[in-house]
Amino acid sequence: MLYIKKLNYEDTEEEYNFLSSVPYLEKGYRNVFKNIPKEKFREECLDILINLSYLTEPKGMILPMTTYFLWLDEKIIGIYHVIHELNEYQKERDGHISYAVLKDYRGQGYASKGLSLVLEESKKIVKESEVYMHTTKDNQASLKVMLNNGAYIAKETETDYFTRIKIK
Repeated sequence: MLYIKKLNYEDTEEEYNFLSSVPYLEKGYRNVFKNIPKEKFREECLDILINLSYLTEPKGMILPMTTYFLWLDEKIIGIYHVIHELNEYQKERDGHISYAVLKDYRGQGYASKGLSLVLEESKKIVKESEVYMHTTKDNQASLKVMLNNGAYIAKETETDYFTRIKIK
């Protein structure tokens, strides 16, 4: 069974193991938790990430954000970060949602199904009527995931696609 679940204390071990297995930078996803020791993750990072989900508005570069993990039965296979309200910088860069799926699970529709589940949650927490997303042109698989979920290309540059998905 495929489902999403918010980052939480009960699943810390599985969450940490997943984040330890995702490269620092791959296909545009920046895993800032890659080389953090387990105890620091437990004692500091979890609180920070969970507290971000309770922010009601941006505080400079600190944005309200909820982290979801994509589970396949009892295994985490993906991660999705949803920013609730964008600042001007994020509107021109990454957008509301960033995600990563483990290599062994790519090309099987899991990223698209995960994004669909996250978009349903986004309707409740994202303040804008559209979700902004971004991918590089060399990541056609990610663009396909977005398009499969109703995205349209709002802008493109020589190296990037900027997409939008209506949620309200």
